[in-house]
Amino acid sequence: MGRIARLLTSRSASGFKLGPESFTRGGPLNPELLISILLYMVADGGRRGYRHVLEAFWDDARSQGLRLPREDPVSGAAFCNARHKLKASALRVLLHDAAGAFDRQHGARHRFHGRRILAVDGSKIPVQRAAELWDEFGGPGQGYTPQVLVSTLFDVIAKVPVDASVAPYASSEREELSRLMDRLRPRDVLVLDQGYPSYEVIGMLLDRKVDFVMRVTTSSGFPAVEDFLRSGRDASQVVLVPSVHSGARGQGPFALRAVRADGPDGPQVFLTSLSCSRFPRTDILELYRRRWEVELFYRLEKGDYLGHDQFHARNPDGVRQEVFALLLFVALSRTLMAAAAQIHGVPYQRLSQKGALLAAAHRFTVLLLHRHPDHARETLTALLRRISRCLDERRRQRAFPRRSFKPRPRWGPNGHIRDAERQVQLG
Repeated sequence: MGRIARLLTSRSASGFKLGPESFTRGGPLNPELLISILLYMVADGGRRGYRHVLEAFWDDARSQGLRLPREDPVSGAAFCNARHKLKASALRVLLHDAAGAFDRQHGARHRFHGRRILAVDGSKIPVQRAAELWDEFGGPGQGYTPQVLVSTLFDVIAKVPVDASVAPYASSEREELSRLMDRLRPRDVLVLDQGYPSYEVIGMLLDRKVDFVMRVTTSSGFPAVEDFLRSGRDASQVVLVPSVHSGARGQGPFALRAVRADGPDGPQVFLTSLSCSRFPRTDILELYRRRWEVELFYRLEKGDYLGHDQFHARNPDGVRQEVFALLLFVALSRTLMAAAAQIHGVPYQRLSQKGALLAAAHRFTVLLLHRHPDHARETLTALLRRISRCLDERRRQRAFPRRSFKPRPRWGPNGHIRDAERQVQLG
């Protein structure tokens, strides 16, 4: 169970540094402690500024008998300067390590017909209003803040983030998918929504022997899909032939299965490379339904109790650090949930994600920094017991539409929203 604490020391500390001269003067904030504080900031949910976060971190460490490099907390300015010396990619590498550790230890219990099921989706997240962030990431034309496009590769059965990219607001989700392909393995199944399918994406996945289920548009898309719709069948083989103007010319033709389903807005069509003998039509529809887990993850990422309700960083590398720190925090928390489910014999899918994240947030300082194995083991045992007790109720079929009681925004690009609506009504 010391795997969590060893994640920060399993890599050479020099790999965390932005340059050879970084962290060389014996200052109190080395890379390992700095990453621990970034994870602590995730647990704080962006509610406090640097000074209050650092005070709380030092107090928690002191109350648990942990020795830090100095008696009093470092200043917010010192923490900011140290963050400038830390590679954002260091946290991404740690995310890879954490997701890989989860899969080796618990992955076999989180498969669909023996396959790992992943999804990729992008989400646009506002960051601080800083000139450097506007220059790096851009934003919507009528927006008040710059935004980043975060594309996440997500294990939808284990509910663990595997990798991510942080790109400018106007980036292509398809191009960002290519940056995540190295974390896919042959025989994985990738589930994609209708913004991703293209001849190039299909060719890239087939070359890597990665199976897929992708929802495609029913008009102005692949001609073979439109022919399939006109046939009225529920499932059929189709052949996609890239046009001479496609970036995938010279590849293909691609022989795939097409599956049709009735959606709330009309027919839906899915293309898949999975065989009908092992994955019947109902399995294809179930796999696409599982893609919703990545949407739920983004709701968590933008939520109030953990997510990026407010970024601290005002520079691009700092934003990337905070995105990858949140993903790492979730991956580590999911590892704790899997361990709690295994040790205490409770269903992993019933464990409360919110309960586990809040419980882990309260104890991560000890788990990451403690150098006394017995004390850390006692803390971990108590934490797993607490996680195992917090179960979600089984969801019932919703009888009424969801209502939101969150106050509506008062101001928009044209001034006060109600005033603008009144002007429209008056004509």
